[in-house]
Amino acid sequence: MLVTEAKADKHAKSNQHRFNKIELVLLIILLTLGFALRIWNIASVGLDHFDEGVYVFSALGLTDSNQAHWLYPGQFKISPPIFFSLVGLSYGIFGGPSDTAAILVNVFLGTLTIGALWWIGRSWFSPQVGIAAAALLALSEYHVELSRTALSDVAFALFFLLALAMIVITFQRQSISLAIVTGLVVGLAWNTKYHGWFALLIAGLSLFPFAWHRRSDGLFLRRSFIPLGIMIVVAVACYLPWALYVHSQPGGYAALAAYQRTMINRHYWLTNLWWQIQNQVFFEGWFSRASVPIAFLSILLVSPQRAQRSVKFFLILLILSASAILIGSSGTAVLLTLLSIPVLLRRPASFPSWLVLGWLAIWFFSTPLYRPYARLVLPFTIATYLVAGLWLSTKINDQLSKEGGRVAYRPIWTVLAGTVVVIISVFLMTNPSNPWRPSRGASDAAAAMAKLIPPGERVIVIAEPSLAFYLHLANRPAFERTEDPALLENLENPVYLVTGVYADRAPTLREGLKKINDRMVPLGRFPVIPKDIRLLDDFSPQEVRNFLNHPDNTYDLRLYRLYPKT
Repeated sequence: MLVTEAKADKHAKSNQHRFNKIELVLLIILLTLGFALRIWNIASVGLDHFDEGVYVFSALGLTDSNQAHWLYPGQFKISPPIFFSLVGLSYGIFGGPSDTAAILVNVFLGTLTIGALWWIGRSWFSPQVGIAAAALLALSEYHVELSRTALSDVAFALFFLLALAMIVITFQRQSISLAIVTGLVVGLAWNTKYHGWFALLIAGLSLFPFAWHRRSDGLFLRRSFIPLGIMIVVAVACYLPWALYVHSQPGGYAALAAYQRTMINRHYWLTNLWWQIQNQVFFEGWFSRASVPIAFLSILLVSPQRAQRSVKFFLILLILSASAILIGSSGTAVLLTLLSIPVLLRRPASFPSWLVLGWLAIWFFSTPLYRPYARLVLPFTIATYLVAGLWLSTKINDQLSKEGGRVAYRPIWTVLAGTVVVIISVFLMTNPSNPWRPSRGASDAAAAMAKLIPPGERVIVIAEPSLAFYLHLANRPAFERTEDPALLENLENPVYLVTGVYADRAPTLREGLKKINDRMVPLGRFPVIPKDIRLLDDFSPQEVRNFLNHPDNTYDLRLYRLYPKT
C-alpha cells in the first residue's frame, strides 16, 4: 500500500477520521454562511460579461430546438461543454432560461466547494486544516464574486479539486477501478476548461519525487505508474468527443490553438504576476479579512487538545489579524504558504504533500504567462487556503504539545478576543470590495430597447451576447452570427443594430462599423456598470476603482436604426 502516513502514525490517522460535534457545527455554520453570501439578493445580479452571454446562449441551444444555432458560434474558443450544459440543466430545473438560473449553478457549486475543501483538508492532513481552509474559502469575497457570475471558473475549481482528491485516493489504494473513476473526474474538469488536464500533470510531477522516496520498494515502483496511465487514457477518452467537435469547426483545432496563443506572452510574466497580485487585493473586503482570525479560532475549537489562556495564542491572533488588515486574506494565505513549504518537504512519505507542492508550482508559474484575468488564479488561491490551514494547525499543535495538552481552558476568552480583533479589522480596513453591488445594466438596457423595437423587427447585436440574450427573453430575437459587420452592407430592409465596448475594441468590428456609419441613425444610449470581475478584465484595479467612483460611458450600449444602401 502507498499509505505511508498511516504506517508512520496510526494513532494520528484514527483521530483524523474521527468527527466531533464542534467540527460539524462549525462546518454547518460555514456552509450556511457561505451559501448566504453567495445567494444574497441574487436577483440584483445580471449578465454583462461576453463569456456569460456565450454560455447562456449555448445552453439555450441545447434546451430549445427552435434556436438558430445549436451552440453559440465560436463556443469552442471559450470553453468545452460541461458548464453551459449545467446551465441548460438549470434552465430545466428553474422553469426556463433566465440569468438567475444561469448564476445559480455557481451559487450551488461554489457552496459545495467549501465542503469539498474541508473534506480534502481533513483527509490529506487533519480536521484542523480542513476547517481552516473551509473558513477562508467560505468568507472569500473573491470566491463570492465569482460564484455570483455565470462564468465557468467556480465549476472548474470544484471539479479540479475533486479530480485531485480522487488522484490521491487512487494512488493510496492502487485500485484499477478507482483509477477509471478518477479518469472520469479528470475528464469532467477537462471538459469544463481547457487546462483541466493540469490535474494529470500535477499527479505525474508529484508521483516522481514520491516514487524516489520509495525507490527501495521494487514492487511499488512497478505498480506506481499503472494507475496514472489508466487515468490518462480514460481522461483523454472523455475529452476526445469535444476535441473532435473542435476539429470539425472552421480552422479545426489549429484555430483554437491560434486563439489561445493570442492570450499568452511569456515576456510579461512579472508584469502579469504583479497585476494578479493587485487583482487579489482588490477583493479584500470585510469578510475576506475577517476570515483569517476566524480560521485561526476554528482550529483552536476543533483541536482535540485544549489550549491555555496563553498570551502566545492571543499574540498569534493579533499578528494574523494585522496581516489580514495590511495585505488581506489572500496575501496572508500566500505568506503562510511560503512558510509551509518546509513543513510539506519534511513529509516526504506523504503523497498529498507532494501533490500540493506540484499544484502550487504549476499554477504559480503558468498563470502569469496568460493574460491577467482575475478569475484564472482561483485554483491557486484555493491551494494557498489549504496550505495556510496546514501551517496554522501545525503551529497550534506544536504549541499545545509544549503546554502539555489539556489544562485549564475557557474557550469563551479566546472567542471574545477573536471577536474584538475581527471588529477592529472591519473598522480599520479601507476600500472594501463589494461582490453584492447590483449589476443589471444589460438587463435594464434590453428592457428599454424593447420599448423602442416593435415586435417582429429584425435585431442584430454586435459582440454583446449578454444583451442579445436579454432581448431574446423580451421576445426580440437578436441571436445572429454577426462577428463580421460586412454582412450588414447588403441589407434589403432596415434593421435595429446594437453595439458596445466589445465592438469598439475589436479592430475588425470597429473598422467594419465605420464603413456603415453613414447609414446608422442613433436611437439611444443605455448606461451599463458591469460587475467587478469584468471590469478587471479591461482595467487595472486602480482604474477600476476610479471608474466606480466616477462612472463614464465606456460600457454604454448603443441602439441604432440601420438602413440599406440607397
